[in-house]
Amino acid sequence: TFDYNSPYSILSFASEKNGIFTIKIKQFGEKEHIFTVGVLPKNEQASDDFYYGIQPYITRAYTWGEGFCVPGYNAEESVNKILNVAEYLGANLVREDSVGWGAMQSEPYGDLNYSVQDYLVKQVNDRNMKYNWLLGYNAGEWSTAPKYKKNYDESISWTYPPDIKLWNDFTNKVADHYADNTDILWEIWNEPNLFFFAGTSEEYFELLESTSKTLKSKNKSAFVYSGGLATAEKDTNSEYYQKSAELINKGLLDTFGYHNHDGLDNYYDYITQMLGLTNKAGLKDGGFNSESGVGGADASTIACKALYTRSTGAKGYVSFSFRKTVTPENDINDFAFFNEYLQPTETVISYATVIRFLGNAEFVKNISNEKDLVIDEYTKNGNKIEVYYSLGEKRKIASPEGEYKAYDMYGNSIEIGDKTTITNSPIYIVY
Repeated sequence: TFDYNSPYSILSFASEKNGIFTIKIKQFGEKEHIFTVGVLPKNEQASDDFYYGIQPYITRAYTWGEGFCVPGYNAEESVNKILNVAEYLGANLVREDSVGWGAMQSEPYGDLNYSVQDYLVKQVNDRNMKYNWLLGYNAGEWSTAPKYKKNYDESISWTYPPDIKLWNDFTNKVADHYADNTDILWEIWNEPNLFFFAGTSEEYFELLESTSKTLKSKNKSAFVYSGGLATAEKDTNSEYYQKSAELINKGLLDTFGYHNHDGLDNYYDYITQMLGLTNKAGLKDGGFNSESGVGGADASTIACKALYTRSTGAKGYVSFSFRKTVTPENDINDFAFFNEYLQPTETVISYATVIRFLGNAEFVKNISNEKDLVIDEYTKNGNKIEVYYSLGEKRKIASPEGEYKAYDMYGNSIEIGDKTTITNSPIYIVY
């Protein structure tokens, strides 16, 4: 309906189904207007039994200028807009990796500037979400380990292993400052097995152990884990998993981190290979999938990966990435599931539906762990929930027995017959 008495027209739209709807408006004597509207219910925030995270790059919105803000809003307004949306989805963790050492300290053993981090941590924690701090990156030539200064390249300055004495001074001050905050998760460096860390694995292991000791000495309950590994399924990562197992056994780490950006064509196989390596190394849980997305941000892929991450015994999943920016060459844009105006895509709704059904549910067991048929059982408020999905080809199976309601991957009620075809689009069965 339109209100023609106002200086502008107001359109009201409602839907009984979740989804992305295209609205077309054509007024007499006016041009046609077409836009999309995302419809999804507000979720209850997920419990800390499992972390359903996002990576919205709020530091960039706050400090990198207009091209990284939400269009029409300033830096603080943009941060609030982004986190309000995260809160609406029910997310319980925000991963942030853009506040490096160099943004906090400018000289050896100097005082630290906590202003940006204090602001961001408070904004996240005030919404009862955890702040996943990716603690890493070199601060510049002055902070670089001596052996790397001879051929120092400014263009990759942030990747060099730090002078361990200067790094320990930095992390000790950070750990002191946030010693009383139990709502921060500490991830030690980013993809240390890739070009993000230009040193050797032994140099990373020294850094990892010294940093975890520092954090745990200041706060025994701090959640600390190793930096998420890229191509986590490769045999060359075995030494990283072995070191993580050693530090977990010493009480210095809570779990290990890994990343996965594969599509469903090889996701199951790669995760199976990774878990074979972690089990051999003596790791007892499924780690922390701290960065997981796919180019094109496919709705089925994100939902399946979030589901299977929890099914394999992990402690958390961070969907990468969150929002496009108005800077077109930004490398995160192809992975984003909101547009620059924070309008959702189908991928947003599929991930929100995972949180809606399972964010406050207890994982009971994996019933089927075949590539073409994964079935997980949960319980929530006394009700049993089963989730059916395929990480490979379609499979037709006999439908569940008993009284239940079935929902598609967007949370819409569906009817199923005697047979159900299981695809990459999850089905939720609520008894």
